[in-house]
Amino acid sequence: MELSQHTQRDDTLYNVRQMDEVIRDDDETIRIVYCYQRLLDEDDIPGIYCTIMHPDVPDLYAKHELLDYAHGKYPFVITKYEQTSKRLYSSRSIPELGEPLQQVMKIETDSMIDRQSLATLPPLEHPLGRPPTKWGPGVRVPYRTPGEIRWADTPRFDGGNVEVRRYIQEMFDKYFGNFAPGVDQVESQNKQQAVINKVFTHLKYVLEQVWTLYQQYGPDAEFFRVTGMQDVQKFSKGRPGERFDFYLQFDVATQDPKQMLERVKAIAELAPALDRSGTLDTEKLLQLAVGQIMPGASEKIIIPKETASQKAVDEERQTIAELVAGVPPNVRPQDAHEMKMQVFQQWLSQPDIQQKAQQDPALQERIQNYMQQRQMQITQKQNAQIGRLGAAPTQFGQTAQTEAA
Repeated sequence: MELSQHTQRDDTLYNVRQMDEVIRDDDETIRIVYCYQRLLDEDDIPGIYCTIMHPDVPDLYAKHELLDYAHGKYPFVITKYEQTSKRLYSSRSIPELGEPLQQVMKIETDSMIDRQSLATLPPLEHPLGRPPTKWGPGVRVPYRTPGEIRWADTPRFDGGNVEVRRYIQEMFDKYFGNFAPGVDQVESQNKQQAVINKVFTHLKYVLEQVWTLYQQYGPDAEFFRVTGMQDVQKFSKGRPGERFDFYLQFDVATQDPKQMLERVKAIAELAPALDRSGTLDTEKLLQLAVGQIMPGASEKIIIPKETASQKAVDEERQTIAELVAGVPPNVRPQDAHEMKMQVFQQWLSQPDIQQKAQQDPALQERIQNYMQQRQMQITQKQNAQIGRLGAAPTQFGQTAQTEAA
């Protein structure tokens, strides 16, 4: 009997050891601990020291050395979502912050489901010891006393449950700055902008460390190719002590098309009165407005300024060819009238064209009709500008007196 007990105990210990070995074999975790500290050496010079420890190493640590990074900082960047204490891991995440409200929302939702379940299929009341054998649509249920078999009273509809759930949702959206009903738009944008600035500041520090390490360990030059360019580009990392200022910016208001269009309209209204030196790039302003109305369409429907100028010249040359061929052209209201008028006058100033127009009365009539139409459009455009300014715009080197004379 004792032998069998000892044998059973030994078998159990053997199985435990074997199971422990299996667990160790299946455990692919590398248990290595990296510790970083800012310490002083024997000359009181500060530095970042890395200590590596492993449970299988009998000594106190496996490695302890000073990091030779040129930036002299910890090899990681820490950014907290919230600052509640000096501890590194004291920051809570969004799921942790939203968990209390989520629990309240779950309780209210469960109570609504339970109330709806009771209202859909309420309890059945019947005399004690005499439950109905059948119950359902069209089933005949005999009774002795009217009302002895009936549905129990169901809970009344609670409109406060809907209001509570709406209020909880508004609290959550307001706390995290979501664009939702009941949340002030300005407050929401400020909170979202604060989070974006925090993320971009984190990336800024990361890029600074990456750039410093590249200057320390990377090659002197990098060769790369840009799509659409045949020549290989060369990038030199510069001097070892040279630094760059990384700056990342994003405006959350650009995600609101309505607000962006209001900004563009405000700029367009202020430009004629304030942009006296012509520094406002109306082409980019138009591209921004079109991009908000139709995202991704600005590059397809807006052509560059140089391309637009060449297109206007080509269209005017085609108009001149039609006019000479006997086709009377009509001027479009929205067009580059000044540029096309200049091209037309340059063509008309040629001696052979003037001689040909004098010899051909029909051509001369078509030219006069075309110039009157073009001049009318230019005059209407100037009248619109006079209506905004209150007076005719004066050109450089010209005064009102010389213009009247």
